[in-house]
Amino acid sequence: DTSRLEEIIKTAAHDAGVRVIVQSSWSKMDVEDGSDLLRNIGPCPHDWLLPLCAGVIHHGGAGTVAAGLRYGLPTFVCPFFADQFMWGFFVELAKVGPKAVPVNKLDEKTLADNFRTLASKDLQKKAKELSVHMNNENGILGGLEHWSDSLWVDNMLCDVSLFLGETHLARYKLTAANHGLKVSSEVAALLRTQSTWSAVRGLRTFAGLRETVLHPSGMERHAITSHNLTGHVHSFHHGVYMAIVGLVTGVVNAVYQLLSQSDRFARSGGALGCLFGAAISPFFLMAEALKALLVFWDRFAIAFTNGIFGKDYDYVLDRSWKAKVFKHRLIEAEVETHMRQGIPKARRRDLLKSFDFVASARMVFDSAKPQAPREHQHFEVASLTKLSAALMEPKNLIKLKMTSREAKRVQDQLDSLVTVPPSHIRRTMKFKLLRNLAKKIKSNSDIPEKSIQDPGNNDVSALTIAESEQLKREEGNLHTELAEADGAEGIEAQEESSMLKEMETFMEKSYEQMPTWRSDPNDTMVSFSMFIQTLRTVCASKAQIATEFRTSTIMAKSRARIDAMDDYSEYLH
Repeated sequence: DTSRLEEIIKTAAHDAGVRVIVQSSWSKMDVEDGSDLLRNIGPCPHDWLLPLCAGVIHHGGAGTVAAGLRYGLPTFVCPFFADQFMWGFFVELAKVGPKAVPVNKLDEKTLADNFRTLASKDLQKKAKELSVHMNNENGILGGLEHWSDSLWVDNMLCDVSLFLGETHLARYKLTAANHGLKVSSEVAALLRTQSTWSAVRGLRTFAGLRETVLHPSGMERHAITSHNLTGHVHSFHHGVYMAIVGLVTGVVNAVYQLLSQSDRFARSGGALGCLFGAAISPFFLMAEALKALLVFWDRFAIAFTNGIFGKDYDYVLDRSWKAKVFKHRLIEAEVETHMRQGIPKARRRDLLKSFDFVASARMVFDSAKPQAPREHQHFEVASLTKLSAALMEPKNLIKLKMTSREAKRVQDQLDSLVTVPPSHIRRTMKFKLLRNLAKKIKSNSDIPEKSIQDPGNNDVSALTIAESEQLKREEGNLHTELAEADGAEGIEAQEESSMLKEMETFMEKSYEQMPTWRSDPNDTMVSFSMFIQTLRTVCASKAQIATEFRTSTIMAKSRARIDAMDDYSEYLH
């Protein structure tokens, strides 16, 4: 009701004694009443209007919320639908605006009170502080890095390839009896063609025997996540909720079987098929009903084990909770291509040596008693303290064929992880460095640019003698100008080199001025992929891998210092 909203705005503005500018488009609102408090304005750029305001009231769209807070304006959200309620909640959570009020519940008193709230000094201060943080960050880069941090990168890559300094997607996972390594299609093809592979997976424990029966090849498709999208149960009420939802969904699916089976067989067998489907549908109904009960009791049991007793089980009875990755013809085609074309002898040797070393490293990692972190159940991480201690044990040094000096170097590399800030802190530091670098480049961009005019391509065959003489004089002048230009270019090159050195010094000082960070080693968790990459820095030669050292320019080095902040796992928080 546009007319009703106009009256609310007029009454609230006069009651609070504030000046209000109403920007409307298709609604064509008119609030002007002849006083100095109310003005209408049509479509206009936010970057022109908002800096002239002391606060902003709007529907709560993502872009409008960001525009208002970017200029440090306290925000009052009156949502209409969809995500606008969410943004209103986040505005209140950040303490840069009052509690959101849906537009259909807005009245004169509520709006007048919030006019006064937006003008409060405390809210103005909070909004200004938030605007500083928003203006210091790079939205596009931050969004991409946030998306990148959400990927389970440490559970996506082949362990054997990582030790070789390569990044290949892990398509398969070896069974627990074979250390549970993640391998690419190439490594899987190599293992399938090796005559000794059956001996490698021949651990005759009960678990090994069970896995040999379930997975005769010694490997299965690798699932990056351990459970389905419904998530992992952490609390009692979540488990009870999932139990009820699973039961209701199962019962509905069971009833649906009475119709679906008749329809299924009718499509292929006509009337007789329909009768056959109707005859067997009660059995499908019973099967689905039993499955619904199984899911109910499984989720209910998980609610107790995880929510009350603090366990981290994925399931008790129902394995459908676990994520499944089925065989796919494209993935199988990758393996078959490697097997058909064959792997070169030198490449096969490097892969096998890397596989042996990574298998040994996995046994060392397992000796540190890794566990799944509280945040997820997708893979295990080990405490930095326990892993460092396990690395120095004599039996583990023998497995890795490492000297004590090499192990100490690996231990020092692992200990340096405690100085790595959490991802959001690293992102803030990186934004600050990039902003300072941009300002420095801009301040040094006043070097005059000199250009040399192209004399052109003249045809001298048709020139007169006088014109030839004139051309010779011009050529002589041109040579003089070119010599002077060469000297100027030399000066410019020196100035540019000096500027780059100055910027490198500036970046070094800026980097040193960044706040230091140090975590508790007991709280710092290390994934197996991180452990492999750390071992590679010291033990790459054990797989006959030549480490590449690339030269870089001064600016590339500075950029590398910035990018190095993000070359760590997302578990460091």
